[in-house]
Amino acid sequence: MSSSSGNSGPDKPFMCGICDFSTESAQEFSQHRETHGVKPFICKYCNERYAEADHLGQHLETHAEERPFECVKCNRNFANMEEFDDHMLDHSEGLFECPICNEEFPDQATREDHDCEGLYPIRQTWQCENCDMEFEDEDSLEEHMEQYMASWRTCFRCGAQFPDRDSLERHDHECLY
Repeated sequence: MSSSSGNSGPDKPFMCGICDFSTESAQEFSQHRETHGVKPFICKYCNERYAEADHLGQHLETHAEERPFECVKCNRNFANMEEFDDHMLDHSEGLFECPICNEEFPDQATREDHDCEGLYPIRQTWQCENCDMEFEDEDSLEEHMEQYMASWRTCFRCGAQFPDRDSLERHDHECLY
């Protein structure tokens, strides 16, 4: 390998953009570039990176038979996501539609994962003020309160209720009745 600092021109057309290396030979320049770890050639199927276009070309041949993207509607397989997405447009008649916003999705699972940007109705819950438990309906909250309050202690003088004996005893020392 030859190296020249600042000596470029027709005799040394291959110049490294990272260091001051330059050469006449494309092969020598290619080998030098690998010393910097520069790998600008990216596989569109698996994102593997290569320093040389011909190395990427050899790698792409390994994907010739791979078709990991399968259409669940017609069972066709595609080599990359771009081809798969284009194909899914052919199925636009049978898309799964969100009942709230009418957005369409290629499959049921994707539609169910979609959050409709917060447009779904807010689920009503009832919360216990004493223990912060939440209930789906008001009847369940009332039933909980009856069970919860049944275990409380009542001050025989003023009727105040307390969740435990210690609280009742503290109150008992301060009760004005």
